[in-house]
Amino acid sequence: MPLVTKATREQVRQDLVRLLRGLDLYRDWRIARWQAVHGPDATFDPDEVVEPGAKTLARFDAYTGPHYAQFLRDIQTWYSVTAGELTWMRRSCDADLSQAVAAFLSDVQARTGISFLAEAGLLKKTADKVVKRGKIANDEEWYLLKDLLDDTTQGTVSPQVLSTLSTLAQQYEVPR
Repeated sequence: MPLVTKATREQVRQDLVRLLRGLDLYRDWRIARWQAVHGPDATFDPDEVVEPGAKTLARFDAYTGPHYAQFLRDIQTWYSVTAGELTWMRRSCDADLSQAVAAFLSDVQARTGISFLAEAGLLKKTADKVVKRGKIANDEEWYLLKDLLDDTTQGTVSPQVLSTLSTLAQQYEVPR
């Protein structure tokens, strides 16, 4: 059994900084969407969307205890929950919001190099579940896997798994 080493505080901080860039882009996007609906002068508490990444990083830097990795786990959990919400919005809301979510996800990847859905672990979990089952069960899985299949730079799954997913996606797309 390989020895698992604990990430150093600096490694955790580097991961936090990387992920907080995506969080801040999400925050800005949500505020802009809200202002587009309610007007730029409407009263709004920006801390209600998601706390700015700088606040999380400041708390991390001030923390001196041994459980510093919890900060990173909290942000990873936020990514997972938010990815689920974004996937739902993209699939279930009007065309304008669906397109805005797709544009946001592309923007995050272009500006940070982060695949929001991959960071959330949502794509890997879905791919593993579908491969194990041997078929795509519903449209939600198909939409998630389509994102994975369309990303030519993905490193979430192996080429063999990607090939299997491609075949399963083609089978799912056949009219029933």
